[in-house]
Amino acid sequence: MSGRLRGQLLAELRDDLARIGFARVEQSSEYEDHLAALCDVMRGLITDEDSAPNAHASQQLFFLNYLAPWYGRVCSAIDTAGQTFFYRSVAKFTDAFFANESEYFELA
Repeated sequence: MSGRLRGQLLAELRDDLARIGFARVEQSSEYEDHLAALCDVMRGLITDEDSAPNAHASQQLFFLNYLAPWYGRVCSAIDTAGQTFFYRSVAKFTDAFFANESEYFELA
C-alpha cells in the first residue's frame, strides 16, 4: 500500500486489531495481513453480539484501511494467473462482493 513499508503496515494492523479486541493466536505462524484473516476480522466486527454503538464506523474504517486499497489487485492477479480455474471463480466472486461492500460503505 502506497507510502508504507510492509513492516509498518503490519505494525499498524496489529495496533488496530488490538484496539478492537483481536489478536493472533500465539501458536499461529501466519501473519495477520492476509486476505482470509482480514475477512475473518470483518466477520467478527459484523457479527459481534457485544457491538458498540459505533460498530458500523469500525467496520467501515477497517474495510477502507485494510481491504479496499488492494482487494481489486489481488482478485485481478488471481483471475489472470495460469491454471487457476477454481480460484478464478473465487476471485471474481470476491471482487464482486468487495465492490458491493465498497458501495455500501460509500452510501451509508
